[in-house]
Amino acid sequence: MAGLVELAKKAWLEEKERREKEVWEKVVRFVEDVKREFKQRFQVEPDRVVPKSPTEAVVECDGLRFIAKEKHFGLRTVIDFYLVKKCSKCGQEAYDEYSPITDLADLGRQLEFEGEFVCVECESSTVKSHAEEIRDLLEELLVKLGVKFSE
Repeated sequence: MAGLVELAKKAWLEEKERREKEVWEKVVRFVEDVKREFKQRFQVEPDRVVPKSPTEAVVECDGLRFIAKEKHFGLRTVIDFYLVKKCSKCGQEAYDEYSPITDLADLGRQLEFEGEFVCVECESSTVKSHAEEIRDLLEELLVKLGVKFSE
């Protein structure tokens, strides 16, 4: 007869395997849901969908990258897509978590203003850029020289 330690280890391994299988099945379902929702919303198949978790994936299509996130509202589940953009200040890739893309027209609008995107870190940063510091110094110098600015 097996001892308590052996029984506990065996039970844990079975539970761990069951949980891993459950998570994997959820990831596979999510990837399929993302592909289906992407095609329905944007009328094209994504080139690639890479899961990051059971509720988040990276979607690549036609040279663009999106983050797909599953959100739950009561009994309703929604997949939101966010366009990954380069920050115009720091050059890092990020996305606007408050601006999910709803359809093709919305994607077109976001692509039109892509160069104006500023990531959360840069937006909340109080550190001035080098150009801003130079501008402030020039303005201070001009004021000291007696140049008046009309507003």
